[in-house]
Amino acid sequence: MLEDRFLELGMRFTLAGHEYKITVENHTFRVDLLFFNVKLNAYIVIEIKIREMKIKDCDQLSFYTLLVDSKIKEPTNNKTIGLLIVKEKDNFVLKYATNKELLVSAYKFLEKS
Repeated sequence: MLEDRFLELGMRFTLAGHEYKITVENHTFRVDLLFFNVKLNAYIVIEIKIREMKIKDCDQLSFYTLLVDSKIKEPTNNKTIGLLIVKEKDNFVLKYATNKELLVSAYKFLEKS
């Protein structure tokens, strides 16, 4: 599972949830993966897209990080970090649609031999 791959990054990552549900007023949102990193003392919101990157993905990730900051994060925690994993990055969109709390990475499927 993908969650297991992230947990291999080290013992300081804790999986808070897969399809982590956040309900605010009458709205329900689901974060693909929510981790907490003990060393960073911060939540990490991870959104995964199986297509090329779009501006709306950055907006969604930004929204989720702000939601976690306001509804889940404790005052002693650092600001939430967002990670968008996409099939293909768009450097133009990256330049204008992200900030230092939002990171984007592309993935590549490896063919089995």
